[in-house]
Amino acid sequence: MAIFHDFTDLVEPLSLDEAFLDVSACCASLQDATAVAEQIRARVNRELGITVSAGIAANKFLAKVASDWHKPDGLFVVAREAESKFLAELPVRCIPGVGKVTSDQLQFMGVIKCEDLHRYSQCELESRFGRFGARLFAFSRGKDDRAVKVSRERKSISVEQTYSRDILTLTECESALPELWQRLSVRLAKAPAIAQIKKGFVKIKFSDFSQTTLERGGDQWSVEDFRGLLALAYARGNGQVRLMGLGVRLAPAAPQVEQIALL
Repeated sequence: MAIFHDFTDLVEPLSLDEAFLDVSACCASLQDATAVAEQIRARVNRELGITVSAGIAANKFLAKVASDWHKPDGLFVVAREAESKFLAELPVRCIPGVGKVTSDQLQFMGVIKCEDLHRYSQCELESRFGRFGARLFAFSRGKDDRAVKVSRERKSISVEQTYSRDILTLTECESALPELWQRLSVRLAKAPAIAQIKKGFVKIKFSDFSQTTLERGGDQWSVEDFRGLLALAYARGNGQVRLMGLGVRLAPAAPQVEQIALL
């Protein structure tokens, strides 16, 4: 779990050694997310001596199914353009929550693969399986809007971008800054109202894989504030930038105290 948290703050444990990771802040595509998964698998193997499987997809349901596809030491990607074909042949028993009893009921209905569920409306499935029928309807179509639920207090909010070609000048870095700031602003807008910013930071990884992070205190940040940090961070490296990131550190949440009644 500690290794997972080195790659993203958005980690939702499922068990002792399994979790959902939302890496959308640092990955613009499934290809980028696949590279992150490979890095995680390599690091876990190197540091802990164990193998792990990974599934990469646009939502939690598809990622979970993909992670089980090539176990015990595999990686499987469900690309957006391949979702329909993948789901068409996916056995319904692969849907989380479908046990032996439900599987037998579905088989009696002539449902073996996910595409077989398309013959039934959501109302029909709910009448047979209750609220779980809505999940069967959605999952069989690759729909899952559940967010990754963070299990521990969030310490930062950030975005990153790895570039296909190295950025060679500070001017180019500054040109890329507004897009990163826009993405960070969206994430900040979704943060809980109680989240208090205490610092801002800029992260740069150079072509020689050296990395630097520069931060400064303050609870109000704008693209111009980050521009000043960027210039200082850029001066620390070799001038060839492979990755840039922006973010803020959050102050610990104040403990919730309730006054106990006297009588």
